[in-house]
Amino acid sequence: MNRRDLINFLAAGIAIPLAPISISAASIKSGKRLILVELSGANDGLNTVIPIKDERYGELRPRIKIDRSKAFNLGNGLVLNSAMRSLDGALQAGDLAIMQGLGYPGQNRSHFKSIACLLYTSPSPRDRG
Repeated sequence: MNRRDLINFLAAGIAIPLAPISISAASIKSGKRLILVELSGANDGLNTVIPIKDERYGELRPRIKIDRSKAFNLGNGLVLNSAMRSLDGALQAGDLAIMQGLGYPGQNRSHFKSIACLLYTSPSPRDRG
């Protein structure tokens, strides 16, 4: 399965029954789930959720920038790559949110440390236990 297929399945809600049963009692009561999809590897976040009004985007990516006509508006100066069009229905229904700028205290800009912090749910290797 490739990433695009995975995103399409998630957008269609097919992956929800595959989520762990022990999500939480609160999610069972409310019927809401938070599913985090980490696209490790070659996903280019700035060409997925595009800050189209930020002049630096085009300046820093003169050859690989996505044209506005190949994206759809999210509001607040952001557009989503047209390859993600299948998510539009979930976005419009309020069933999907895009969160940007997530991080942890004391970041050192290391991709490897960031992944370790995510996997171990701790901002410090000392806290892994």
